[in-house]
Amino acid sequence: MTNKLNIGILLPTRGLLMQGDQP
Repeated sequence: MTNKLNIGILLPTRGLLMQGDQP
């Protein structure tokens, strides 16, 4: 597994969850 995939998916996903429904 590549860290780039994890960072590219987990990072933005956590950001969206923290921001909530805001775009």
